[in-house]
Amino acid sequence: MPQLIFILIVAPIVIRLLMAMYYPDKLKEQEGRKARQFLEQFGRIYQDPLVDKVGRRLLAAGLDGLEETKARFFVLDTPLINAVALPNGDVFIWRGLLGEVNQDEDELAAVIGHELGHVVNEHFLRSIYW
Repeated sequence: MPQLIFILIVAPIVIRLLMAMYYPDKLKEQEGRKARQFLEQFGRIYQDPLVDKVGRRLLAAGLDGLEETKARFFVLDTPLINAVALPNGDVFIWRGLLGEVNQDEDELAAVIGHELGHVVNEHFLRSIYW
């Protein structure tokens, strides 16, 4: 019985921790794909020219630790007011939040910049370590 508990509960945690320590890029991609599949349940995912423009402008300004080609910007077609950055660099802005910023590029830049900060500071990996 203890072996079964180890296999079902402890082993997956240890494997994720080891991946985070030795293969962080692979883990980020894997978890990013899983999170995107999860988000797709809540609404259609599409790209918005304004979100992409503001995101690219922030990347061009230079963020240490984030390659310009790694970050992608999307809108999740749901009325909720939220945004999220996935470990692989994908940033999702909910349509409800996009409506709240009302095409104001500075407000949108603040939201996207905040989410990019999570990616740059690898908050996802830190949560695994804890």
